Amino acid sequence: MGSSFKSKLSRLPKLARPVVTTPAEVEPAVLASESTPGPAQERLQALKDRLDSMRNKHARQRLRRTAAQPLPGAVEETAFGPLHRYQQAYAADACHGHVPVSDCLQVMPTTLAELALDPVLEGVAIDKLLFIDTETTGLAGGAGTLPFLIGVAWFEDGCLQIEQLLLLRPGQEAPMLQHLAQRFASASALVTYNGKSFDWPLLRNRFVLNRVDMPVAVPHLDVLHCARRVFKHRQGPLRLTHLETTELGFTRVGDIEGALIPPTYFRFLRGASPNTLTPILTHNRHDLAALVALIPALAKRWASVEANTSGADCLALAQLSVRAGVKDRALDFAQAVAAQSDTSGVHAIEAQLLCAQLLRQRGDVDGALAALHAALQHPQKAEHAAVHLALAKLYEHHVKDFVAAVRHAQHTLGAEPHAAHQKRVERVRRKIG
Repeated sequence: MGSSFKSKLSRLPKLARPVVTTPAEVEPAVLASESTPGPAQERLQALKDRLDSMRNKHARQRLRRTAAQPLPGAVEETAFGPLHRYQQAYAADACHGHVPVSDCLQVMPTTLAELALDPVLEGVAIDKLLFIDTETTGLAGGAGTLPFLIGVAWFEDGCLQIEQLLLLRPGQEAPMLQHLAQRFASASALVTYNGKSFDWPLLRNRFVLNRVDMPVAVPHLDVLHCARRVFKHRQGPLRLTHLETTELGFTRVGDIEGALIPPTYFRFLRGASPNTLTPILTHNRHDLAALVALIPALAKRWASVEANTSGADCLALAQLSVRAGVKDRALDFAQAVAAQSDTSGVHAIEAQLLCAQLLRQRGDVDGALAALHAALQHPQKAEHAAVHLALAKLYEHHVKDFVAAVRHAQHTLGAEPHAAHQKRVERVRRKIG
């Protein structure tokens, strides 16, 4: 059995012995192929280079932020998170342009109610007004628009206090909104410029999205609506910065444009220096100061005819007085327009028509007739149809002079439809017969 096993073993193939080579015996082509980097090594090296670049970039940003001047104010820890807050006080005699900001305290609540056509404002306390202006990441509104800077102003011991709440990072709005709600708790009314259409709806949405309790509702005075009524006949923009120049005599130097505010804030979020936001903070403070000073400027125009040198402004104030129910003041403004020699014909005719309407309501038919006949002396023929219509009504219904009534009724076609014009002429002619 042993011999047979050995014979079988001898018939098995012999295994090759391993060959050990030294580095000197390796062919140069093989060494070259192993030292050449492959695709995986190239990707690894590119990733290392990118990480080094990011580290260098963050290091440079840290150096810039360390060397840059910090933002005014300080970060405070609240129960809801960090809050960056900056407060600045205006002295009691401080002016914005040529208007002392403390003059706002002298404005009567009834004046605000008349300018805003809102009787609710008659009961507000002027020294408890809360002024708000926001800077946002866009004008589209909706959930994607953030109010990253909320400027708040109020009066305290006769001095104007301005407070600015800055959002250092998205997602940290709760402390800002909680602090704003506390300011609302002691306010008698909210004052904004275009806030009814933009600022307040945006803030209301942020309260809801961040699950912060909504502030107690207070009356809202939108000064833009007042400005539109007072300057309705002006040809030009009604931006706050424009009225700041024309009504307050204040011209901003080096002010940042509104279109540049969102991208500037985004650069700050990407690591730009805190100094980047300084122009935005200054812009916001100017907006608040202008908003406060514009109230006494409008109230001064509303108080007296002498404060208005423009016939267009006087006519707008006369029309606003009619809507506010202050007819004596409306007549004063309308007569002032009619007396101004530099008033355009269109405005003068509108003022005379308004004078005739107010005088007739007083029972002064002769004064109304005089005003309407004076309106016919202006060369604006296109506006005469409305004057003839008013004269036809007066002569027919109050004076009972049907001959004069039919004479003016024949020229009313431009102020009333053809059917009404024909009906009027035929009716007055029947009365003559």
